[in-house]
Amino acid sequence: MVDLQADDLLLALRQASGEPGLSLQAGPRPLNADGTVQVVRLGSTGALPAAPAVVRLCDRYDNATREAVIANYLNRVGFPTPPVLLTGSVGDALGGAWLLIKLVPGPGVRLGSSRRPREVFRLIRSVRARPALLADLTARLHTVDPEPARQDLVRTDSGFDWREFLWDRATSVSGPGAAEIIEWLELNEPTPSPLVLSHGDLHIENVVISADGPQIIDWGIGCLAPPARDVACTMFALLTTGSRLAPGPTGPAFAALGRRLSGQFLRRYQARAPFGLSTDELNWHRVLYSMNRLFWAALDDDTLTTANLGEALAPRAGRSDETLKREFPIHARTISDITGVRLPRAPSTAGWKGFDR
Repeated sequence: MVDLQADDLLLALRQASGEPGLSLQAGPRPLNADGTVQVVRLGSTGALPAAPAVVRLCDRYDNATREAVIANYLNRVGFPTPPVLLTGSVGDALGGAWLLIKLVPGPGVRLGSSRRPREVFRLIRSVRARPALLADLTARLHTVDPEPARQDLVRTDSGFDWREFLWDRATSVSGPGAAEIIEWLELNEPTPSPLVLSHGDLHIENVVISADGPQIIDWGIGCLAPPARDVACTMFALLTTGSRLAPGPTGPAFAALGRRLSGQFLRRYQARAPFGLSTDELNWHRVLYSMNRLFWAALDDDTLTTANLGEALAPRAGRSDETLKREFPIHARTISDITGVRLPRAPSTAGWKGFDR
């Protein structure tokens, strides 16, 4: 069944698309902790064929507009990402805006948990291929001329300040060594490289393997930014590969796997990127990104445990504790190696806390 709120969304979609038989194949599913990003797949209730699209819901219309501007520009110039077909707003608990995005048929690249030999073999092969896949996609993205997208973002007043977004969260974290890390960031901020089109969250789970090859999805925090923003994010995602494949006490034993994958990614990206990326600039972005991740991992806010639909999600506090335990040693090592500020290797002794935004 589809509830009344979903019917309101359906009405808007039917009017915008001109397809009165449009239906939801499943009710909206929250995909993140606060429920502001959700995806539903479209079908048809009548003679019309099922629409090959998904609906992505987000909290604000300018966010939907920005995602549409970037995705559609990239699609027009031949970059592998699905286009946004329609955007609109809906004033109910589902969120403030929606995007109708062309469905990319094909599996996502996910972390597996199967222990069957064939699935384990496929997982190992997939893991080995990730650095090259992500490096090639990132380097290709950074070769795209960003100027037309910049003009469209200005025209639609839908830009995104990546630095403010990360900086506000990084400086909202407290704990032993936090003040020293922020001081290091303030004193060592580099002159940025020329801006590129940046995804901002380019990890393996935002890649879908279609019949035409890999495609990148989820441009929710895409914008123009220095290339080091993407490289730092992807390096961290690869660093956590081992701990995510083997969570719990065995995770640290796989830390070397993450470091190897991250190094392979960086070397391949540097060989294919249109310009050199300095070590100083990359290191600064890596520390800033680690502080941002610590903010989210340590955040404890009861208001984030309920989705927009009013349905309880898994308690964020519990998931945050698990994330913090898994990620903290990686952040501690990254920050210590780059800044010299030594952090405890376990969050239980660190006293880290994310303050309310």
